[in-house]
Amino acid sequence: MEHLTKQQLVLVAMLIAFVTSISTGIVTVSLMENSTQPITQTVNRVVERTIEKVVQAPADGQKASAATIIREKETVIVKADDMVVEAVEKNKKSLVKILKKESEDKATFVANGFVLSDDGRIIVPFVLSEDEVEDSKTEETKSSYLVILPDGSSFDLRPVSVDKDNGWTFFHIVFSEDNKPTLSAVSIADENGIKLGQTVVTIGGDESLSVETGIVKILPIKEFVSKNEKDEEVKTSVLTEVVTGIGEDLPIGAPLVTLTGDVVALKVGKIFKPIHKNLLEPQIIE
Repeated sequence: MEHLTKQQLVLVAMLIAFVTSISTGIVTVSLMENSTQPITQTVNRVVERTIEKVVQAPADGQKASAATIIREKETVIVKADDMVVEAVEKNKKSLVKILKKESEDKATFVANGFVLSDDGRIIVPFVLSEDEVEDSKTEETKSSYLVILPDGSSFDLRPVSVDKDNGWTFFHIVFSEDNKPTLSAVSIADENGIKLGQTVVTIGGDESLSVETGIVKILPIKEFVSKNEKDEEVKTSVLTEVVTGIGEDLPIGAPLVTLTGDVVALKVGKIFKPIHKNLLEPQIIE
């Protein structure tokens, strides 16, 4: 370097700068290609099943043949999208539309609901007024509500029971033995069937069904203090709603279901109220 002229030194510096820039570009492109991609792929669920086969061993002379059990493991990959589709398919058979009669030939959609039992028990997300409850006790009183089943058939509804605390009413489909519909009841989750971070699906609509997916973000819990038979204070924790951030545009009565198809909440007003098997025994209307 000491024997180089000024012009040669300038040329060497330019060459080094050029090589450095090329190397930097190559490294940058390589890093970009190997960088972590955004998480856009569907999360899959791997299920491992064990299959047992009973194979009859060949007889050996006069000895009795023995049965051999062969166990084979089979790995099945279940896509999350497929689980959502299955949950929707399972529950849309139980989703119904509730209409309020305004006249003999006019009825207005008021809510969704879903079938709880094969004998025609339905839950809807509103509480009847005292006048409507009194009117329902008279057999001669015409029903004020209609139900539209998934197959398009319609039937009158009569109230069976009311749960004012949770904000819903149980109806029963009025049908005859000659015109008995085929019903598909939903699967209601247990009391601990909902967890934070769990993926959930909601489905509902009037003219056409809409589906939204999300996760359970918040499970607000409220504590109540009551007294038992010994006049002792007892604290009870109650889950008040399931916050997911989905279903805002869906009508009341839209169910919130897990990917296994179990119903964990019902849209009442603007929130999803938790529902489980222990809440399905409200006071019967006498």
